[in-house]
Formats: sequence, C-alpha cells, structure tokens
Amino acid sequence: MDLGTTSTVTDQGPVEEAIQTISSDGNLLLRISDTRRGSVIYYRVSVVALREASAYFDNLLNPEKFSEGAAVKSRLTTLHEQYGTLSLIPSSKLPVVQISDVGQYPKSASNKAVVTQFLKILHDPLTADLTASNTSYIALLAIVADRFADNAPVAAFVRQRGWNDGRQAGSDAKEIKRNSATPGKETFWRQRLLIGLLLDFDDWVSRYSSLLINSGSDKWITGSPPSDRDADALWWSLPGGVEEELTYRRECVLATISSLQSHFLTLYASKQRQCKLGYDSSPQCDSFQLGEMVRFFTRKGTLALQSMIIDSEYSQPPPQPPLPYPRPVDELLTTLRECPAYQIDRNHTHCGLRTKFLPALEYIRAQSQSQSSQAVGLCLRCWKEDRRKQSWLESPAGGTWRFKAPFGARRSSGVCGVDHRSAKAMFTAELRDWTPLP
Repeated sequence: MDLGTTSTVTDQGPVEEAIQTISSDGNLLLRISDTRRGSVIYYRVSVVALREASAYFDNLLNPEKFSEGAAVKSRLTTLHEQYGTLSLIPSSKLPVVQISDVGQYPKSASNKAVVTQFLKILHDPLTADLTASNTSYIALLAIVADRFADNAPVAAFVRQRGWNDGRQAGSDAKEIKRNSATPGKETFWRQRLLIGLLLDFDDWVSRYSSLLINSGSDKWITGSPPSDRDADALWWSLPGGVEEELTYRRECVLATISSLQSHFLTLYASKQRQCKLGYDSSPQCDSFQLGEMVRFFTRKGTLALQSMIIDSEYSQPPPQPPLPYPRPVDELLTTLRECPAYQIDRNHTHCGLRTKFLPALEYIRAQSQSQSSQAVGLCLRCWKEDRRKQSWLESPAGGTWRFKAPFGARRSSGVCGVDHRSAKAMFTAELRDWTPLP
C-alpha cells in the first residue's frame, strides 16, 4: 500500500481557528497541504474512527508498523499525562500527521471541500452531504478515496445517496449544460468513466468507455487535453491501463472499417470477374463499379489518392502523416451506408458495391454500437476478473478473421454472461477476409 509522503509533528500545531473539526472528540490533526494553491488545512479527526473505517489509516496509525503511528501514540500518552482528559487538551496541541498528496487533482480545483466530505464519510456518513454535488465533484471525491485506498466506503456512501449505476443515464446533456464546472461532454464522459472505474459502477464503465471509443478523444488526436485547467486531472489519464486500452480499441475499430473499404477496392481492381451475369458488358461493369467506388470514397473523405511516382521526401513541403480520424464511428458508418446502388445499365442490377457492402457494415455496426452487450466498451467485471484475457491491447486475437452472415448475438459462460470474443476476434485480427462464408 502506497502511504505517500507523511511525517508526524509532535511539538507545534496550528492556531485553533485554522482547524476544521471532523470529530469533536478527535485526538489527531491531519495536516493536508495543497501545494498548487500554497495552502495548508488542519482537520481534527479521531484515530479510532479512521483506523476502523480505513485500511490506509489503520496501517499508517498502527504504532507497530509505522513511525507515524508510534509517534502519535507517544504524543497522546504525554498529553494525557499533562492534561488528564482529552476534553482539556487544546486542539492545537494534538499530534499532527502531515499528508502532502490527496490524489491526481486538477490544478484548477481546491481539495478542501472534497477532503472534508471524505473524512466525514469515514467518521460518520450521516454528517456528509452530496445534495448539491455534480459529476465533477463525485469524480474528485473518487480520486481522493482511491488515493487512500478507501474506495469501498465512499462507493457505498455515493450509491446510498442516489449516485448508482443507472442515475441520470438519459440526461447527460442536461447536466453538461447545467453545470459550468463541466466544460464539455468529453470531460463529463471521462469523469463518469473514472467514477465507474474507482467506485465499481459497472454500467458507467461500459457506457462511457463505449462513448469514448465511438467519438474519439481530443487527447488522442492532439496529444493533450483541450484545456490546461484540468490537464493533469486523473480523468485525462485513466488509470490501470484503461487510457491506452480505449485508444487501441478505437484504432482497431477504425482499422476494421478501413479494411472493408480496401477489400472491395482490391476485389474490383483485380482480374477476377465480379459481375456474374455473363454479359459481354460484364468487364465494363466491373470497371464502372470500381470507378464509382473510388469517386464515392474520395468524396466522403475516407480515401485519398497518392502518387507513387516520387518519394514523399522529395516533395516540397513533405506531406504530413494523417491525424487520427476525428469523427465518431457511428457517423462514419452512416456515411458509408449512403453508397448508392450503381448500375452501368438497367440489366446490371445488384452488381455494385451496395449489395455486398451493407451486410458487412451492419455487422460492424452491431458489434461496435450495441449498448446491450457493450461489445467494444470495457466490461468492468470481466476486466477485473482477468485483465490480460479481456484486453485487446495485451492479447489481440491475431490470425485471419472471416466474415460470416447472417450473424447473431452469442452468449458465454463468462463472468458477466456476455460474449466479448466475437468482437475482439474481428477487431483485433491481423487479417480480415470480408468474402462471406456460406
């Protein structure tokens, strides 16, 4: 367990007015510094309450394990000998434990209110209050709870106050608009995803990881968050390998769609006859379809023609590598579904791209957009059970995946009862064959 940077002060405390009282019969002062704001706050707390509610503080204040615990015990013994009872000991004389790290906080936020609520939850949840809280506030509370490995009691309290898995599932936009503290939908999604990860809100993890994979992230495109005010917040660097996993999953989904486009371009550019009608005009039909495909894809911005006559290093200026695709996956699939049913003449029905293209697009859509199975989103239960097995990044399926239609959802005997294997097999394959199996 990481106990952070701590030290015990036994001979000098703060003035009485500078102390935030969490427990009126507390026998310890926590000195929590906010280095970014240059402020220091003292909290009067109970050693017994903290040790009973928190594994972190139980270790820290154990006189047999850490010097802080031994020093606190020694100081309290001296004070009791001097004053007789706790009620006569001035707060400023109580032993002090210094804590300089309360988690990966945004520099724009103060930790005073959140730390106060956190300590109240550990002492007596009935004294804590979340009535005026929003998603940003709960995310900060989750960060503090995770820093001290006290996720469970905070999660239980948050759920009891109505912030359970399904809360406000249909009113995301309203909260984003209502709370100025929530600057944009991606920040909102990331905050809720972080809450889900730290407080075990399974539905939030699957929902908001799916939304991020679908829409992409400003950070994944530019390399940094859109605003410096909370760039260092934990939700902009999702813990436990989740940030890297979601980035990779989106790349896999986009690579799969790109492979479908490449499949049909390669197919119609080959010498293999695609028009099966056997007319004299069949070769012309294939050429016509290839030309219409190229025109459609380039017009929609999913294909760019590049000269191979001269190396890019000799061009002036050299071309820049393409940025990650910025649009949502569902919009891309909708755009590609607009592919018309091209015909060279009235006899050549169903010869073009659309007839073969739409079933494959629908399969990708079902695997990437399903909210019932969260096929591409993170399943928290399975992730916690066996992260390496569930991770696309750490254990991709590889090999060659072959398209089979019609398709249907499959169930498995896994932890959550949902089959995540079919989506992983397609999206992480090394090669994909889009010719339908019989």
